[in-house]
Order: sequence, then structure tokens, then C-alpha cells
Amino acid sequence: MSSHALFLTIGWVATAMGWFLTGVQLRRAWVVSTDGIALATWSTFLFATIFWIWYGVSLGDPVVLWSSLVIFPIQLAVIARIERKGEMKTILSSAAFVFVTCGIPTLVWGWPGGCYGAGVLMMLNRWPQIRTLIKTADVDGVSVASWSIGLVSLFLWAVYYSENNQWAPLMSCVAAALGNLAIVILASWRHQQRRQIRKAESVGPLAS
Repeated sequence: MSSHALFLTIGWVATAMGWFLTGVQLRRAWVVSTDGIALATWSTFLFATIFWIWYGVSLGDPVVLWSSLVIFPIQLAVIARIERKGEMKTILSSAAFVFVTCGIPTLVWGWPGGCYGAGVLMMLNRWPQIRTLIKTADVDGVSVASWSIGLVSLFLWAVYYSENNQWAPLMSCVAAALGNLAIVILASWRHQQRRQIRKAESVGPLAS
């Protein structure tokens, strides 16, 4: 296998993982719960995906393009599930945030500027989810598996972008990966707390 084919395979594996993890989160939101899922984070994901679609079209990169095209409607479905009355302001704020961090830098400095802006965005947009995990004990709607797979996927994307020395999107992946790591740690901790509480509640009546 040539070096180019290897990196291309890595890109498609990262793409497939992104599709899968977003689908897992959608299923969890519909079947289990939306508790703990931050609308601000997911609406920002949605508008950031539009940026990456734009980027994929501009570069003529089918891996980047299709990874975003397929994820977009899944993200939209997650948002439709967790959107609550009166929170449209959050969605509009997310759109403005993406435009400021990604759209304007792209228009001013080209794609490198936009991708570095996306790195800042991808780190900051995980903060609402991190804050929710810190403040909220009931986070049954948050899938540790999804965020963990996302962490691996981001690593693979960084490897993919390294093939052509695309440092700007590579650094954006590294920034996002750090945010994912924080979410995985916090969500795992919260789920462990819930399991301990439920165990204590189930043992309590038996003990009495």
C-alpha cells in the first residue's frame, strides 16, 4: 500500500467513526435521555459542520466533504430532540459564534485563518458540555462511548491532515481532542456517581 493510499484509508476510517459516534449520540438522545446534553455544544457542531463542508468543497477533498455531509442531518436530528422552548437564542448565538471564529477569518486570511479559527471554536464549543458535566449530576443523555470514539477519530484526522502538511486543520483537531478528553473524563466520573447512587438506593430498601 502506498503512503497516499494509507493516509486516504485513515481519513475514511476517521470519517466512518464520526458517522458512527454521532449516530450513537442521536440514538441515546431519542431512546435513553437528553439529560446533560448541552444544546450550545451541539448547535455549534452543526454550524461548524457547514464550515467543513465548505472547506471540503473548496479543496476538492471527498473525505472531508462526505464526512461532514453525512453528519450534518444526524446533528440536526440531535438538536431537534434536545431543543427546548425559548432556546432558539442559543442556536442563533452558536451560528454567530461560528461565523465570527471561522467565517470571518476565512474571508480575511483564507483557509489557514479559518482552520485556526476552527481550532479555537472546537475547543471553546466543548466548554458548555464541560460546564454541564461539572454542574449537573444527572447526565444520562451523555454518551461516554461517543466522545471516546470522537477522541480517536480526531487523532486519525490529525494524522490524515499531516500527509500534506495541513497544519491549520491538524491543530484544530488537536484542540478539539483536548476538549473531548476532558468530557470523557468528566462524563465517566458522573456516570460512576450515578451508578453508585442507584446501587445505594437499591440496597437501602433491602437493608431496611
